[in-house]
Amino acid sequence: MKNLLPTQQFLSIFLLASTAIFTNSLKALPSSLELLNLSIQDSYTVSRRISGRMLPKNQSMLSFEIQGRILSFPADIGDAVKAGDVLASLDASEIQANFNQAKAQQKLTSLALDRFKDLKEDGFVSSQELDRALAEYDIASSQVEFFSVKLRQSQLIAPFDGLVQQRFYDPGSMVSPMQPVLELIDSKGVEGHISVPQKYLALLEIGASYAFDISGKTINATLERLAPMTNVGSGNRLAIFSFPQFIAPGEVVNLLLKTQIKTIGAWVPLSALSQGNQGLWNIYTLVDNQDGSKSVAREIVSLEYTDGTYAFISGTIKSGDQVITGGASKVIEGQRFLNQ
Repeated sequence: MKNLLPTQQFLSIFLLASTAIFTNSLKALPSSLELLNLSIQDSYTVSRRISGRMLPKNQSMLSFEIQGRILSFPADIGDAVKAGDVLASLDASEIQANFNQAKAQQKLTSLALDRFKDLKEDGFVSSQELDRALAEYDIASSQVEFFSVKLRQSQLIAPFDGLVQQRFYDPGSMVSPMQPVLELIDSKGVEGHISVPQKYLALLEIGASYAFDISGKTINATLERLAPMTNVGSGNRLAIFSFPQFIAPGEVVNLLLKTQIKTIGAWVPLSALSQGNQGLWNIYTLVDNQDGSKSVAREIVSLEYTDGTYAFISGTIKSGDQVITGGASKVIEGQRFLNQ
């Protein structure tokens, strides 16, 4: 200071004093401010949740092949059945009577045919008479077979092990051929059916394992097959998954797909973002000044992805930047604070 002119001495002293007074007038950072130190990454993970349902591998709508009145349901809704079990029966009393009559007629024609064969050997009947007896026996036998088939058709038989899912008629109801009477579902084999949008198909590979969220639990399943064609109108394809454990048919299952997106940026809470112009967003950071204080700066960033709670942003940000994630409404751009 000794070599300075009086005026210069005065200015230097004034500036130093002013700086000291200004610095002393700065306020401390509000305690309500929440800060986050950015950590720059070269990629982010996108998570997608696609819902579907568990369906039985085998599911059949069972119906009678003949018309009749339903007599009984040996198996009802919720019952577990085995392949070959009788599930429902028609009133077959008339069919049974016709079958019994056909059996009696078959027996008579069989006896007559045996006599005609003996008489033919002794030369008492002609070949034509023997042929007529044989034809009568064949007709009687065909009637037996016809009513035997009708008796079998009067019963509804389980084609596989399963559970009775629905019953559409009550005992005493008249039903026509091919009208659904019962719905039977596979009680052992179930699959996850997911309609996957075409843009995610590249993430799927036959035989690979994928995570599912089922009632809050994560269970892995294997992709067994993909439908060869997309659904008309939706562009989706049906993906079928097998699970290592039994899951009730109808249960909602959620396929969790993840993929890596190569973009440099950082994760911040959504609370750190404010709407900017032209589709861009703002964040507010604290930057260090030469005098040791801190200033509020506004950074323009791009929103690359959000999971509903956090956002992956890109821009001129760098690791270590202090981002205001809470309480930003209490500060303004350019405001300075003491560095504490």
